[in-house]
Amino acid sequence: MKTISPSVTYTVSLEKTHAHLFEVRCEIANPKLRSQKVSLPAWIPGSYLVRDFAKNIVQISAFEGSKKLEISKIDKDSWHITGGQKNLTVCYEVYAHDKSVRAAFLDDTRAFFNGTSLFLKAEGKEQENHRVLVIPSKQAMEQEWRIATSMKQLNPRHRGWGQYESDNYEDLIEHPFEIGTFVQKTFEVKGVRHELVISGCPDVDITRISTDLQRLTAEHIRFWGAMPANRFLFLVNAVNDGYGGLEHTHSTALICSRDDLPRKNRKTNEAKYQQFLGLCSHEYFHLWNVKRLKPAAFIPYKLNTEMHTELLWAFEGITSYYDDLILLRAGLIDFQTYLGLLAKTISSVRRTPGRKKQSVAESSFDAWTKFYKQDENAPNAIMSYYTKGSLVALCLDLYLRKHTKNKCSLDLLMRELWRKYGSKNSGLLDQSIQKTAEEISGLRLNNFFKKYVKGVDELPLSDLLQFAGIKLNLGYRRHIGDMGGFIQTEDFARRSTPSLTDIGIRLHSNSGRAKLSNVLEKSSGQLAGLSPGDEIVAVDFKQVSSRDLQTTIDQYEIGSLLMLHVFRDQQLIELKLKLTKPEKDTAFLTIV
Repeated sequence: MKTISPSVTYTVSLEKTHAHLFEVRCEIANPKLRSQKVSLPAWIPGSYLVRDFAKNIVQISAFEGSKKLEISKIDKDSWHITGGQKNLTVCYEVYAHDKSVRAAFLDDTRAFFNGTSLFLKAEGKEQENHRVLVIPSKQAMEQEWRIATSMKQLNPRHRGWGQYESDNYEDLIEHPFEIGTFVQKTFEVKGVRHELVISGCPDVDITRISTDLQRLTAEHIRFWGAMPANRFLFLVNAVNDGYGGLEHTHSTALICSRDDLPRKNRKTNEAKYQQFLGLCSHEYFHLWNVKRLKPAAFIPYKLNTEMHTELLWAFEGITSYYDDLILLRAGLIDFQTYLGLLAKTISSVRRTPGRKKQSVAESSFDAWTKFYKQDENAPNAIMSYYTKGSLVALCLDLYLRKHTKNKCSLDLLMRELWRKYGSKNSGLLDQSIQKTAEEISGLRLNNFFKKYVKGVDELPLSDLLQFAGIKLNLGYRRHIGDMGGFIQTEDFARRSTPSLTDIGIRLHSNSGRAKLSNVLEKSSGQLAGLSPGDEIVAVDFKQVSSRDLQTTIDQYEIGSLLMLHVFRDQQLIELKLKLTKPEKDTAFLTIV
């Protein structure tokens, strides 16, 4: 087998775990004559916010052999090296203390990094071979740390130490590394090797999880009809409190609470475990929908600046629709559980006033500046392209089924989009989804997309769910955390009268004080003059905290006029609050 000489080689040292610093040496073969530009991405694909990863480089220098070269910063994430004619070496340190799945982390318990946080791009070398060598610290060797990554390894060594290789820079940054002590399990699905790696939870029941993931991934592959990767790796970091994931071409990085996972000799919280499986399902669906089937605006990625598209509702919203649906199809949840999850999504959307102002297409386009940079007015001004996008997907699926007598569906549409675009690495334009749906269904869908994708009309959920044999009931929540769910028909009567007075405020969590994070538009709280940042200290001259504010207000009848004492900017003010009847904003689904 012929070995290709690397154009760029990165050596990553774990020696400075105490300072949370990765030491990186980037060797560039045959650089441009007397000039070389290097840069670090400003954002990572799948997370649409400019994060300026270069800010974590704390020192950098360049050499030709032992000769130190001039290196100057030319913008926020790029450097220019002058004077080298032979091989260049760039040495730098990266501060790594971000426990999310998006960046890099290093301490004396584990190491994790995405290439976008560590690997400088050498201009002109992007399409050439890149290699990575990770050097363990003495402590890492003593504690028998291992490496887990989906990147191709050259000459595999014990516990994964050794060199890894990518064909180009774009592939290089698609393979996160998990390094430390972890639990590992391998399973095969449709002839493709899958690996599950879990850090931070040594007593996890990895056999149960891998068995469930085997069923889940098989259902995903059956749905799409083909597996686009020759291997796949689930990297799971279990922490005290966390939730999220990021998709890659051959892997996904996940973070979850330890309580979400089944443990040996412990009772499993099945609802939390189902949430974890839903997260796995979501990120695995992205293996097709985002990583290969993607907007034309993302081909190629420009990682130094924002890349706007109106299609994130399809890539995240449709994925959010299918993540739980495929759990159902794989037999990992039952139909009643699925309806309960769907009802919670409907409730979440209905409780967001911003749904009347921002369409899912606008939400997609403004992800960079609004969705990922939410302020105290966000619930009133924006709508999530994840949650409402999933309901748009549900409506599109049922609309296609209803008006073609079940001959066409979103399933068929997604497979056709894969055939036309994803399998050919051809990007979708803004009109591609509507156009393809019309081609396979014979329907005119301009009105649907105008009202529900480009517009802010209320989704026709009740009518379309009725077609599927499901009745949507809108009622009142019984307590602050009540998000609705599946319910028997005879049980709905007690949800049709209000038992909780909603004044349209949201509190900062875990403070113990009734401090407001949001005030919803046109709510009784807003009409009374409450503002984000206010702290309610008394209701009708009775002292209150975050724990008893709601129960205190619930003691009064609708129509009552209450005196509020509020601290605003450390000054005490008085406000009058008139209690009004709450909206029916909680979804309860029943089977017809």
